[in-house]
Amino acid sequence: MLTYALTIAVGASMLTAGVAWAAPTSAADAQSQATSARTKLESMRAKLESGMSAYSRAENDLARTHAEVAKDTKHLAAVKASLLERQRSLDSQAAFLYRTDGTGFVNVLLGAVSFDDFAARLSVLQTIAGKDAMLVTSLKRDRQDVAATLRRLKAREAQQAQLVHKVAAQRDSMQSSIDEQQAVLSSLSSQAAALLAAEEKAARSHVSASTSDPAASVRHSARPSSGSSSLKLATVAGRAGQWWTMSSEPSKYRATGVTFSGGATIYSVADNGTGTSSGKPLNDRQLTCAHRTLPFGTRIAVTHGSKRIIVVVTDRGPYTKGRIIDLTPRGASLLGIDGVGRVKCEVVEGE
Repeated sequence: MLTYALTIAVGASMLTAGVAWAAPTSAADAQSQATSARTKLESMRAKLESGMSAYSRAENDLARTHAEVAKDTKHLAAVKASLLERQRSLDSQAAFLYRTDGTGFVNVLLGAVSFDDFAARLSVLQTIAGKDAMLVTSLKRDRQDVAATLRRLKAREAQQAQLVHKVAAQRDSMQSSIDEQQAVLSSLSSQAAALLAAEEKAARSHVSASTSDPAASVRHSARPSSGSSSLKLATVAGRAGQWWTMSSEPSKYRATGVTFSGGATIYSVADNGTGTSSGKPLNDRQLTCAHRTLPFGTRIAVTHGSKRIIVVVTDRGPYTKGRIIDLTPRGASLLGIDGVGRVKCEVVEGE
């Protein structure tokens, strides 16, 4: 598994991010750090979103190739079985017609007691010979089918091998991008981090205020009524156990191998109904979350002990050191978290 956590002390050299910040000596320095970090993060988020789209396309191509390989393999096995059966039938016919123990086809003809008997026997032998000719033609066609299927299968297996490498490269690129963004955030001083969080909050309020509902940004206690809040259990291919997810979400997911872990915090109940960075109002009955860098709409499988949920990224944060994700009260409750809990996360995709 890939590792998400990348801790860098304040003022450390940012090798992976290509930037180095010194501890700020004034509010102006902190603001400069926050502004520079925001600019870099916006660029990195765009790069990560592009990388995730490329990963998804490669995964879909690989899934299709897997299905084609399986189909060709099954077809090849069926044709080979048919070929073997017809070959045995032809061998059996040849053994009967040409054996020399006195019952071969020549002796059958010569044993006729009348012309009519001879004509009847000849007709039967001609019918057998005609069927054998058809069998030979069928065998030839099957052999050609086997050869063509083998060529196609070999080409698809080669394509599958290339796609496996492509998917792995895209996954590594995604993980690298996440690590790079985490490095930028970890390098910030507490003052700069606080300023960046304030900028994100201000941007969130601006998005909320610009929606069609002008009261969205000030509704703190109203519960959003849109969308079902019912749950169902889902599975993640290659991972044991089941995850709670919203009924509107997929029932099956595939793991990407992009993982991270750290502290999970909970939205305040007072935040219910307020706008998020994605522009969607926060609904504390939904399984959504805030993450610093992952594109909006990204699905994350979250594990805390033996409890599991799948959440969707709709907001930015948290910006406190050691915290990696903000959960809705419902999500935290399903995980058994009250306050702060350490969680393991993996990016997943719906099937």
